[in-house]
Amino acid sequence: MRIRQRSIRSSRWGPSLKLNIPSLGSRDQVVLEVDKDVVGVFGKIGDYSKEISDAEVEAVKDAVPKRQREFFTGRYFAKVAQELLGVVPAEIKQSSNRRPIWPRGMVGSISHSASLAMVILSRSEKYSGIGIDMELEGRVTASLLPLVLTEREIDLLPSLSDFPSPDTLIFSAKESVYKAVNPIVGLMIDFKEVEIQFDDRSFSSFNARYIGPNSDNLILNHGRGSFESYEDHLVTTFVM
Repeated sequence: MRIRQRSIRSSRWGPSLKLNIPSLGSRDQVVLEVDKDVVGVFGKIGDYSKEISDAEVEAVKDAVPKRQREFFTGRYFAKVAQELLGVVPAEIKQSSNRRPIWPRGMVGSISHSASLAMVILSRSEKYSGIGIDMELEGRVTASLLPLVLTEREIDLLPSLSDFPSPDTLIFSAKESVYKAVNPIVGLMIDFKEVEIQFDDRSFSSFNARYIGPNSDNLILNHGRGSFESYEDHLVTTFVM
């Protein structure tokens, strides 16, 4: 099993979250030791409809079975994460744009691919926003590339040739930025409104720069991101 890890350094933007994703092996899910008062749950997509609330099941009653399993898994992992933090699990509702609405005093993020899901959850005041994203390598096609990357980012791709799917890595980084910032500001962020800037010395972590018209989104300039890969997946995190 191939797992590549990236060491994360502190910077003037503050530290990143290091996930240290372990091998699943035959297990359906594992707990991630992320940080003090921050937990993660990572594992395989499954039918957890019996493990979550009726309201959560009802929320995707009209969805196709694949979407239902993805939703059930994310909500179940969120339930496990709450228990790990020592709180009574509450159902996780969703906003009009399908963003998870976390219980008061908690901040977190959910991501999944067709086969794997992940939840990161914190009740620490240290973080005002957490975003995670998980993508299969090769997610960004040639036709999608100019729609999601800026010209500067496209020019950056050759310097990232040692990494698998650098275009998908940048795409995933932007997704994690959005997931961290949108719950705070409540504004949409277009892919071309954010530029990802990798660490010039090691490319082990990244920052984001807002270049769009909505000044409230400038807060993302103070966040910090990290990335690693798990088998054929790329995983990015961004914290405020």
